[in-house]
Amino acid sequence: MLRIALALALVLAGAAPGLPARSAETAPVEAPPDSDSEAPADPQAPGATSEPEADSEGRLTPVLSRFGIRLYGRINLDMSYDTDKIDTGNFARWVETPDEVEKGDDQFNVSANASRLGVAVEGPGSESIESDALVEIDFYGGGGENTPKPRLRQAYAAVHWLGPEISVLFGQTWDVIHPLLPDQLNFVAGWWSGNIGFRRPQLRGSKAFALGGSRRLMLDLAIARTIGDPIFTQDVGADAGIPTLQMHLGYEFLGLAGQATSIGLSGHAGEQECDSLAKDFLTWSAGTDLSIPLSRELRLEGEAWTGQAVCTYLGGIGQGINTNLRRAIRATGGWAALKYDLSSKWRFNLGGGVDDPWDRDLSPGMRSRNFSVFTNAKRYFFKRAFSVGLELMYMHTDFIERATGTAFRVQGQGRFDF
Repeated sequence: MLRIALALALVLAGAAPGLPARSAETAPVEAPPDSDSEAPADPQAPGATSEPEADSEGRLTPVLSRFGIRLYGRINLDMSYDTDKIDTGNFARWVETPDEVEKGDDQFNVSANASRLGVAVEGPGSESIESDALVEIDFYGGGGENTPKPRLRQAYAAVHWLGPEISVLFGQTWDVIHPLLPDQLNFVAGWWSGNIGFRRPQLRGSKAFALGGSRRLMLDLAIARTIGDPIFTQDVGADAGIPTLQMHLGYEFLGLAGQATSIGLSGHAGEQECDSLAKDFLTWSAGTDLSIPLSRELRLEGEAWTGQAVCTYLGGIGQGINTNLRRAIRATGGWAALKYDLSSKWRFNLGGGVDDPWDRDLSPGMRSRNFSVFTNAKRYFFKRAFSVGLELMYMHTDFIERATGTAFRVQGQGRFDF
């Protein structure tokens, strides 16, 4: 108990802010706001010039860009204490079985790797067409704990036809399927324990259908790269010779208290060609998502899904193909969470999720069920530019013919969004 109390004190100390007297007026962002508000008003400003200017000797004068640009990002510090060995430490995916690690092997981690940096670009357009682009990185690309390498999160450009409400996007961004994320301090946001969907290269088309009033249908279709199961040295996704197709159909309207409400259906289908097993495997998923207000301050969100070979969508507890049984692993899962905004300065979250692969598709030692519940509180400062948070999570991981792993995790976070 003394070790737990000490770790909790360290986590709380790490989350305590040392704030400057002034801060920019900006809200925390998962993606940057629309770039229209930052467009240069002066047509001769560097961000608005159509061609680089030349000096008196005819040399080009350096400019940042001929389009409007916004730099955004966040600085994160996360401190966490785990009562038992959790994979991977800086973030929680599942608990290791006590048959392979010592029971009560507690861990304490400190990381700034979730910090990120992005550039949003307001591209050319007209009265009926707009365009934009974005590049975003974080620091989970490997390397040492104090010398992390950058990792590409997003890099895309998009064109929007305003009249017919059609958009085309090309590059790397979030999957079309399962668009929601639980609001957690844990960096992986419910992946491997009920939430699926990640980021990958894709060509996407979107179309909105107005239904009258605030109601509309939103259709997203994507041709995406098939990322193969990492247990193979061969790129089993590219070897399939075909891309993966993704689809999401959402119904959006204003619900209780005039708040945005959405219900969606989504799915994907692709193939992995495994030469070492002389067999092709179908990867697919089908699911639903829901975001509804229960009052002006309280919102319920969640997703449910079923599928097969979804490890690269961060499902199946990281297991996609069982090479011993020569079988794609089927799994079912989902998550739900309540989000309560007490005021502009306080937010509380409570939720949980489960990822449940089919036992018949697993071999001894493989993970058979991963369940987690969490609650957290966030406090915002200086127009929500600074925030601190504290999260408590319980995680329970079952195995085939191995002892169950369980752990509590306490995580504190300090964050600055710019």
